[in-house]
Amino acid sequence: MKTLILVAGGTAGHVFVANGIAFYGKQKFNTILITDTRGKKYADLSLFHMIYTLSCSNSNSMILKSPLIAYQIWQIFKKYKNIQIVGCGAYLSVLTGILGYLFGYTLHIYQGDQVIGRANHILSYLATTIFVTEKFFQWKYPQQEVGLISRHTILSSPIKIDGKLRILIIGSSIGAQFWIDTIIQACKLLSKKIRENITINQQVSKNKMQFIKSAYQELEISHELFEFVDTKIALQWSNFVIARAGLSTIADLVRAMRPALLIPWPNAHANHQLQNAKWFVKSYGGHYCEEYKFTAQFLANMIQNIFYNQPQLITQSHNLYKWKNTYGGLQIVKILNSD
Repeated sequence: MKTLILVAGGTAGHVFVANGIAFYGKQKFNTILITDTRGKKYADLSLFHMIYTLSCSNSNSMILKSPLIAYQIWQIFKKYKNIQIVGCGAYLSVLTGILGYLFGYTLHIYQGDQVIGRANHILSYLATTIFVTEKFFQWKYPQQEVGLISRHTILSSPIKIDGKLRILIIGSSIGAQFWIDTIIQACKLLSKKIRENITINQQVSKNKMQFIKSAYQELEISHELFEFVDTKIALQWSNFVIARAGLSTIADLVRAMRPALLIPWPNAHANHQLQNAKWFVKSYGGHYCEEYKFTAQFLANMIQNIFYNQPQLITQSHNLYKWKNTYGGLQIVKILNSD
């Protein structure tokens, strides 16, 4: 059996891509994941024949430990035959990809964000193919459009409109005090009629739970608060989402057909979340707002607009379904299996 080595680390988004490829590849390949200590917790253990966890969480540790890490990668390579490598992002994919290339293995990378990442920029000179969500015409590198890679557990279904707004607010950085204050102040600006007809399910940190709960109770807004969110269930429940603009979030929104307001994280590398958000609105399935413009008045106006124009949510939901293929993992496996 051919071996497919997927390399991903650092953030959940990178590992979710590896999961998404392995879900379709595990029947055709010996699927191996090389990740780091941060990435391991996001790996779906059922999708891989073996997972190797190496200590490489950032560029500094990679440089300092590169001889040891290179030796560990070499030991992994020696165990398998007919190897193909797919870099899914993060620093660990750089060293693995370079070593794989030097050993003569076929190297591919997946570039989902609208701005090429630092690791992928290095590997783009060595890769046989760059798998992309859509082709970037300004790139000189060999590209293969495969679409988005959503989590396989996310279901596609149109939203339900019954006069009620079910707003899902997700993302770990959304637990910052700035977000909490803005959202609560926006709710205070809403009319009593709207407050009586919305339910908010929100991801919050444990230490902010009671403060937010008290605020919603005072405003008589139906709500549920979660430290950890089961995205599969939460997306199905919602008919409008507020989130950051990471690519894995966008992939899940598109697969689930959930209209959204995206607030890009301004500290992302090369401000790539802003470019992701601008790309997302081309679907006519949602909106974006830069964080410095995200005020209580802006959010209150947004909620009021969608509350009194709920049929537009149905249109946006169907627009997302028609916009982009979310089975990029399947497309990649088909291409690799034909090589």
